[in-house]
Amino acid sequence: MKAGAEPRTTLFARESGLSDRVECRLMQTPEEKDAIYLLRYKAYLHGGVTAPAESERVCDHYDDAPNAYITAIYVDGELCSSIRLNVVTPDCRISGSADLFGDILHFFVDQF
Repeated sequence: MKAGAEPRTTLFARESGLSDRVECRLMQTPEEKDAIYLLRYKAYLHGGVTAPAESERVCDHYDDAPNAYITAIYVDGELCSSIRLNVVTPDCRISGSADLFGDILHFFVDQF
């Protein structure tokens, strides 16, 4: 940083106003989840991760797991992102991470 330069502020600094424009919601209904699956499809298609599909949706069995929480992020009322969490517990171990890294993850889950 140059001498006399002002410190940078983050996008979510109170003064920026962006935090007032962002809303996060838990998706629960089939219609809400469908909007996420369409958003995923468009993102994956644009990124070359998936091929065009008639359904124009991307979802998997992790979305319907009892330990799944799908959150939508809206900016200015427009859906722009999503985060899915599968909370792994001793009673419910369904998650992509558990499938890929179960030898490590289950060890830690079993400690509780």
